[in-house]
Amino acid sequence: MYRCITEVREQTRILQFWGKRNRKGKMATEDNRSLAEKYKELYNKKDKFQITQKEINQILPTWLVLTMIGACYYGQRYITPAVHSSFEVPLIIEMGLYGMMYGIFGEMIVNLWFIRSVKSTFAKEEEEIERAPTPEPVEEMDRAAEVPYKAPVNPEENTDENENKESMVWMRYRGNGQIYAVTMKENESKDSMDPARTVMYPYWSWKPCLICQHSRPPRTHHCPICNECMLRRDYHCFFTGRCIGMNNQRHFIVFSFWSVIGTTCSLIYSGLYVYVAIYDLGILEWYDIFLPQTFIDWLFGNTEFYNVVIFFLIYSVFFFWLACIRFSREQFRSIRAGMTSFEMENKIKIQNTNSFLEELVSIFGPYWYANFLFPMHLQFPLEGNGKDWPNIKQ
Repeated sequence: MYRCITEVREQTRILQFWGKRNRKGKMATEDNRSLAEKYKELYNKKDKFQITQKEINQILPTWLVLTMIGACYYGQRYITPAVHSSFEVPLIIEMGLYGMMYGIFGEMIVNLWFIRSVKSTFAKEEEEIERAPTPEPVEEMDRAAEVPYKAPVNPEENTDENENKESMVWMRYRGNGQIYAVTMKENESKDSMDPARTVMYPYWSWKPCLICQHSRPPRTHHCPICNECMLRRDYHCFFTGRCIGMNNQRHFIVFSFWSVIGTTCSLIYSGLYVYVAIYDLGILEWYDIFLPQTFIDWLFGNTEFYNVVIFFLIYSVFFFWLACIRFSREQFRSIRAGMTSFEMENKIKIQNTNSFLEELVSIFGPYWYANFLFPMHLQFPLEGNGKDWPNIKQ
């Protein structure tokens, strides 16, 4: 009897011991912290919830494509039939509107494809052997500044952090037509950098790229996200997931143009659909135009799920409409000034002798207006090579 009682006590003690351990095998301690203290600790770990630029570069293009496909599908299945039947649109006009919408959707998809597939990469193999050598720096205090510095990589650290650390070795600063290439030391900020390690090259000259380990021509810049040097790099577009450079800028301009028209038409139809759904069909109330309220109504069975999707698409289309208007305006300003977005942002002084039409030809090729109907990068290649700029008065 005593032996049985002893065995039961021993088993109970073992069960209690393992019950106090967590899943990782560590002893669980009693947590007497308040809810506010737990929230504060979670908030202090917010760096774990940060989204990197490479993740944004994957999320935004996916969101854009899903919005385009969803707007086309739900538009032709729910929105357009409801609007056309309510306003009694004739069949011939209805077919014409359908053809216009599918045409705009096709232009957007095709140009988005060429933005991502046509690259403006300047590789080391393309470097000309007989070109003029890279000039000596205008001002140089230390020759070691031309040697690439790479921070030591810890294999246990995050790969994205290592890549960002390595790509941030070079930093650029503007100043009277010149770019200051600065070699940074590890864990050193711009305010505390050693001025003896600063090297300045003329902007209109071949300059070294410490990341790609080769010289690059004027207007060619390294993209830390694509990890490549881009000819006549304008900027990196997160919505398309690609750098906008010499060879795909025409497709980006055409995509922005048709996107403004397509999103405008979608918003007009969306406004008419909301009016019809509230006042003619009576399937929605005015407060259902707010997406959270539409979702709550669907949870309680007061509306169909496709209305939740439709209003999510409406808000997404409105967001991309604002973005595309901004893209189109910036591209028009840069073409009219004969500069890239990088040069305008850094206020680099440029005297471009091209007229507005000549600048259009330098971006779109001959018969520039034909690119707004069909992709013409194969039929009408650009005349310039992206390395020499005879139209720039230095």
